[in-house]
Amino acid sequence: MTWDFYQEIIAAYNESVARDAKLRMFTLIKRIRAGVPKGLTELATLGRTLWRKRAAILAYFDTGASNGPVEA
Repeated sequence: MTWDFYQEIIAAYNESVARDAKLRMFTLIKRIRAGVPKGLTELATLGRTLWRKRAAILAYFDTGASNGPVEA
């Protein structure tokens, strides 16, 4: 399940149309936040983090830029 979410994240960033990519990422974030099976605590934590940071994550699809390297 974790691998599938990872692949979906990669696919969202590889979308050729920014609007479609943004919608795909938002839908994925909602799905992860909605709940994952018990025992996948790391994935559940990721879902909560992505939800909190969704504005910054989704802004990438509007601007094409990320501050990730700066924060790293």
